[in-house]
Amino acid sequence: MKFCKDCKHFVEGEVSPTLAKCQSRVVDPVYGTPKIQYVEIMRKDYHHIETCGPEGRWWEPKPVEPVKSFWQKIWSK
Repeated sequence: MKFCKDCKHFVEGEVSPTLAKCQSRVVDPVYGTPKIQYVEIMRKDYHHIETCGPEGRWWEPKPVEPVKSFWQKIWSK
């Protein structure tokens, strides 16, 4: 199963986890910028909005962060 929290387009909700957002490939036709939608809207199967759907069509894995050594954790910002 593809979970939004594991997708590279997922943005954690600042106030509440239910307010998490998706920065996927949907582009605003007026400004050409990415449309940011709530995750719950993107995973539903609406016919009038371009969405990821329940199957997670636009899901992409988050990049794996390298494991830092003890000294890298101490000296890096």
